Parts: sequence; C-alpha cells; structure tokens
Amino acid sequence: MTCTMVIFLKRSCLLASCLFLVLFCTGCSLLRNRTAEEDTRLQAQHLANRGTELMQRGQLQEAGELFAEATRLVPDHERGHAEYARVLWKQGRQEDAIIHMKRAARLSANDPAYLIEIGQMELERGHLELALENAEAAVRADARSFEAFALRGKIRDRQGNPDRALADYLQVLGLQPEYAEVQLATARIYLQRRRGQRALAILSRVPDMQFSDNEQRRTVAQLKSRALKLLGRHDDALQLLLHAVRNGPADADLYFELAEAQWLSGQPENAQLALRQALTINPEHAASRKLKESIAVGP
Repeated sequence: MTCTMVIFLKRSCLLASCLFLVLFCTGCSLLRNRTAEEDTRLQAQHLANRGTELMQRGQLQEAGELFAEATRLVPDHERGHAEYARVLWKQGRQEDAIIHMKRAARLSANDPAYLIEIGQMELERGHLELALENAEAAVRADARSFEAFALRGKIRDRQGNPDRALADYLQVLGLQPEYAEVQLATARIYLQRRRGQRALAILSRVPDMQFSDNEQRRTVAQLKSRALKLLGRHDDALQLLLHAVRNGPADADLYFELAEAQWLSGQPENAQLALRQALTINPEHAASRKLKESIAVGP
C-alpha cells in the first residue's frame, strides 16, 4: 500500500469519526429537547387532571390556579383551556371564561361541544346574535348534534321566532325523543298556537323520572292542564291539578290553573278559594285578578 493511500484512509476515518460524533451529539440534543417537551406536557396534564378533581369537589380557586399553570406551561393545552373556562365562568369571570373556551375551540379545530358551550355562555349573557353564531357553527360542524339544535332552538325562541324554534325542537326530538327541556319548550309553542292535541301528545311522552324536583313536575302538570282545557276536558285538567297541589308546595300560577279549571268545571266557589290562595302568594298575580273579576261578574 502506497503512502498516499495510507494518508487517504486515515483522513477518511477521521472524517467519518467526526461526522459520527456530530450526528451523535445532534441526536442527543434532539432527544434531550424532545424529552424536556414531553416532560412539560406530562406535567401540564397532571396539573389539569388534578384541577378537574378539585373542580368536581367545588374547590374552584385551587382548580383555577392549576388550570392556569397548565396552560402557561403548554399554551396549546386544549382541555386545560376548556376546564379553566368552566372554572372562570362559575367564578363570575365571564369575559375571561369565553376567551379560554374560544381558545379551546380553536385548538380542537372547532369541536361542536366547545361551540355549544360558547353559545350557551353568550345566551346567558343575553348576547343572542353571538350565541346564534356559535349554535349555527355547531350545527354545521355536526348535523347529528341534538344539543346544537336544542341550543339554536332556545336562542330562536328567545328572539321571538317560534316557527324556526319549533323546527329546531322537532329536529332535536327526532334525534333524541326523550329530551325533557325541549319537550316542554315544544309543548309551550303548541299551546301558544292553541294546538292542544299536539301539546298533549308531546307532554304524554315526558316521564316523571326525568325531573328531580316537584317544581319541574308541577310545570308538566300545568302544561298538561292547559292542553286538556283547550280540548274541553276540564274535569281531567281539574283532577291533574288537584293532584299537583296535594303533592307539594304550589305557587300562584298553579293555584290559578286550578281555579280556572274549577271555574270551567262549574265550581265557582272552589275557584274562588283557589284564587284566594294564588293572591295570598302573589297579590299582583294578573291572571288571578282577572279571573276573580270574571267570576264576580258571573257567567
């Protein structure tokens, strides 16, 4: 082997060694960087998980601090922003809550669930147009989301557009037949249109087990009684309302409904007693005062 070849081989080995050393060091650096990033994400995930536990226990201040730290460590932590938004909302910090929920929506590529939450927040603030924008975006994102249609229906109902609200509510009931809130809202619209049979059909499919308190059950009884009155079934309405009054504290509205049913059933004395109860609870109850005047005038 010539001297030139020996020198060439030595240089080649040296270059190869240097290249290997550079690649090895670069790889180690990348590995260190990747591990540090993963560690940060794991830390943020742990903080978010702990924050969720605290939030479920009602410890909002502590939960909020953990979510804030999680999103500081990892600015694109989607769940961290969403959970932090829920804590902020419960604390009354509405503007900040919406900012973080919007960030969660952007990070999720506009997950319909986040859009619905933003829409509900805007609805509670009375910002109907902003609420409607988010509800419609949620419907576009998922045409099978009954929650999105329910929100849009509620907003349209609040805007005084019962026709379009009813269309949304019927869409909901086609996807989720036992959605109590929407069943009641649908029945109310039918009652406003004096379509007692349709209202009663909807209300008859509302199982009592969906309601956690007597107030909700009384609401169903009132709506059913109105439907029965429209159909001329005054005695049936009367029995339903008597049962509702006996099974829990009644409000002025319920006593008025009872008085009206008694009046329509030919029981003016009993109607006056029920009206007395209604006006004791609320002396300014307009419907009760009007019915009292009608009874005083006579048939």
